[in-house]
Amino acid sequence: RPKLLIALCTACPLLEVEVDMDLLRDRLATLPDVCAVAGVGQACGATGWEDIARLAEEHQPNRILIGACMPYAYVPKLRELGENIRLNPALMDVVDINTPHMGCEQKCDRVALAHQLGATLGMAAVKLLDQDPSPLPRALPVFREALVVGGGLAGMTAALGIADHGYNVCLVEEGEELGGLARRIHTTLDDDDTQGFLAKLAGQVRKHPNIRLFTNSRVVLSTGRAGRFMSLISADDGTYPLEHGATVLATGGREARVYDYGFRVHDCILSQRRLEERLASGELDLAGLDGVAMIQCWRSREASRNYCSRVCCSQALKNIRTLKRRRPDLPVFVFYRDIMSYGFSERYYTEARKLGAIFIPYDTARKPELTFEGEQAVIRAFDPVLQRELELRPSLVALSMGMEPGETEELREVFGVQTDEHGFFEVAESKWRPVDTPKSGVFVCGVARAPGNMPETVASAKAAAQRALGILSRQALVCSNTVAEVRHSLCSQCGRCITVCPYGARSLDAEREMIVVDELLCQGCGACAAACPNSASVLRGFSDAQVMSVIDAALEEIV
Repeated sequence: RPKLLIALCTACPLLEVEVDMDLLRDRLATLPDVCAVAGVGQACGATGWEDIARLAEEHQPNRILIGACMPYAYVPKLRELGENIRLNPALMDVVDINTPHMGCEQKCDRVALAHQLGATLGMAAVKLLDQDPSPLPRALPVFREALVVGGGLAGMTAALGIADHGYNVCLVEEGEELGGLARRIHTTLDDDDTQGFLAKLAGQVRKHPNIRLFTNSRVVLSTGRAGRFMSLISADDGTYPLEHGATVLATGGREARVYDYGFRVHDCILSQRRLEERLASGELDLAGLDGVAMIQCWRSREASRNYCSRVCCSQALKNIRTLKRRRPDLPVFVFYRDIMSYGFSERYYTEARKLGAIFIPYDTARKPELTFEGEQAVIRAFDPVLQRELELRPSLVALSMGMEPGETEELREVFGVQTDEHGFFEVAESKWRPVDTPKSGVFVCGVARAPGNMPETVASAKAAAQRALGILSRQALVCSNTVAEVRHSLCSQCGRCITVCPYGARSLDAEREMIVVDELLCQGCGACAAACPNSASVLRGFSDAQVMSVIDAALEEIV
């Protein structure tokens, strides 16, 4: 029979007035099977947690409900408490006491506080009382090796981040050389030696004892789930199977492939990246130039490629500074929609203006027009500041091409992950899980995830390595308590739940003629339960009885 202990954090700084525990106990007196309602001071501190453990030992409950702020912070503590008192963590819960009265201009009194806390705790309590005391989920061992796909800046950083912690890494690069798109970058806005940094990074990868490197190779097959993947690598000298626990996709990107404005036809039209290469090699004769024009957002942020590549403006500012430092009298004109010099790079925009570069804004309705008289480029554009048409005849025109992802179609099929409308790999949640894909155990970083500069690429690669280490550092993985189940007697095998599952956790077992759920892949989102026409798909921990009890408790408060 259920026996519930309710422990309330009475010293939480979010509480505006002192909690009247007698009023709260009276408020919760109607709940059945409650053995104790007690205050424990500050639950997030050592003293408060010791009080919870003491109450658990004293009352021997088989269900525990804690009222505190930031419930997610208590997950590891609940597991530890469950081990100490031999109670399934599924039978313990933390409810957020940051109820709507918090932060109001008028502070509530003790009676109102007890009433509102009682309502919050009451709804959580009836759900916990109806919780099915199912056994602990099955634990599956972890293959403690990682697969990193892509040997660019992101891939090498992620591989080293994992290997430096003592785990084996298999790094697969489709090309012959490491470095990816970053090999074409010669310096940064801070004048860092990019090529030297990449060479050092590649040397560390090649010499690292925990990294096995495959070049001119690709992954042709990958099956399994977080902790237990089986992949097949195709190389020049054969195929190699790999058992691994986590996957990092760092397949990078490339310059956008758009050909107009005379690009690849006239020698005076080149990309910003090609301009950087010619400046770095000394190939460009600045003395013979009459002027340089730059056109930003070339076929970007519009229907064909409706996103910002985040690096075009910094690339332009970098080239402007190089041009002006070498030849201060050289006219430089920049046609732009917005200058994305965010963060500390704003000072480089200011520096470019001080050096004499002329910035001319334009909008999509009146883009600069580029024509040719023989090999002479002619730019006609409207200046909204001067309110007049301009005509320029520069020696060079640099186009900011932007970036697009590499070939992701095959990888999407191999790893069972999704891409957005632009071809970048989708992440589970852009704010809270920015390097996780919806498929558990598969992570993404660098330009494969989204456009970004080198510091952003390195940061995302380190984040992906950290997420992969969270799996590899465990001896075994245990599925969540909140996962989907199938009532096979009601299931008609229509397949709707398979179609709507965003995590690929459901499949049809043809031999047994039933829908099966992979509990490690299931994230408990409930999409299958919503789509099932027969109520055959249910969510563990959210049974009909529990949900209806919570609704009844909420309605009682309204009445």
